[in-house]
Amino acid sequence: NIPPSSTRLQLQLRLHLHLQLPPRRRELRAISPPHCCPRMIWKAALAFSAGMANRKGGLAVGHAAQLLTEIDKVPRAADDVRVQEIASLWSGLGAVYLLDDDVVMKHIKFPSLGRREPAALPEQQPRREPDARSFSEQRDVDSYQVEAAFYALHAPRLLAPPVSLDLPRPLLVRSDDEGITLCMSRLRGNSVGRLDREHARAALDALAALHAAYWGVEPSELDGLQAQGTFWHLDNRAEELSLMPRTGWEGRLFLAARALDERLKADSMQTCVHGDCKNANFFFLRQSSSPGRLKESHTALSAQMFDFQYIGRAPPSKDLAYLFASTEGSYTEWVEDELLAHYHQVLSAALIERGIQPPRLEAVKLSLQIAYADLARWMSGWEGGWWAKALLSQRTRALLDKLDGGEPLADEQAYREALFNLFPPSQLSDSVEPPPPPDGTIAQPPAAH
Repeated sequence: NIPPSSTRLQLQLRLHLHLQLPPRRRELRAISPPHCCPRMIWKAALAFSAGMANRKGGLAVGHAAQLLTEIDKVPRAADDVRVQEIASLWSGLGAVYLLDDDVVMKHIKFPSLGRREPAALPEQQPRREPDARSFSEQRDVDSYQVEAAFYALHAPRLLAPPVSLDLPRPLLVRSDDEGITLCMSRLRGNSVGRLDREHARAALDALAALHAAYWGVEPSELDGLQAQGTFWHLDNRAEELSLMPRTGWEGRLFLAARALDERLKADSMQTCVHGDCKNANFFFLRQSSSPGRLKESHTALSAQMFDFQYIGRAPPSKDLAYLFASTEGSYTEWVEDELLAHYHQVLSAALIERGIQPPRLEAVKLSLQIAYADLARWMSGWEGGWWAKALLSQRTRALLDKLDGGEPLADEQAYREALFNLFPPSQLSDSVEPPPPPDGTIAQPPAAH
């Protein structure tokens, strides 16, 4: 639609014609009506439409064809490639595409450097250099670089026996100063809403296998993964800490925040956690098997994990706290205990196979209490607000009551001493529990009264 002309009307027409590789830009700028007739504008619009026809959701089809050619080692024509945008990434850093219904491509474009700063900044706020990214921008960039390292260096080992996790298979990993391109196989499972007991057990099976594969990992062995797993650890969330309330039970949590972080870092159970294991980052696949005509067929539900931006070193309780919080309301506290026992059983079996002494179930439970409170610390100051507040507030208050008897202690150091005295990090292997029963049975709940 051409707006009515006027003597001073400036018709701003900025057209980007994205051609096939190498990408080029053509711009038509600031055309004023005295020098431009509707026919000229119409021709420019047609040229723009023709350029966009070779793009699907912002991705040039020619680029997709080149990637598929590189992956399959067979030339692909742009006209034969199907491209579908299936998701956008946080902070507008890119998108996820499906190529030919079989290859998932994650295209990340890093924030540009040299952004202008506000005209004035508070004196106490450090001034960024003109070519530096903000803390949150750099955090996002780092997380995608971690994911690239995971698929390039770690996924092949986790996909192979004896771990045999069901993950996207890396097909192409490319990284430079401007961004990252990840191409991986498409998972054929399905997402679910809140996890029922069956789906939660399958998710815990996958987490136990992941944790066992990295059990006892040292910082020097991370090979590009996060030095601290999860996205909410305290060193990454100083802003949220500063926004926490200073009164009530959240005020007590503020005083205990650094102690909780130190205790989890000192936990004798260290592994690599997924770091973002909410139910949205799992697919589930049900596979049927028919051993014979006279035998009944059975189905097994397996969990598939993806989104490995925050995989890194931490106690396994951080993954457990986040998974249980993301499924709040799906089951009772007793069912959570049952699921925790199931996780411990699977983890112990995997560790014993590797010749590693498994932790005590009680040690996992105590670490989980601390991890719940640590997760609540982030939520308390997060601008997005609480979720799973009923669960997290209940568990956090119970822990704080054990530390301070319901009244705030004098300072942060007092909480540190109380926490380390009540939950010493060395309680991993004070005594070894007998191996889990071979049939995988779990005790039944007490009869209702």
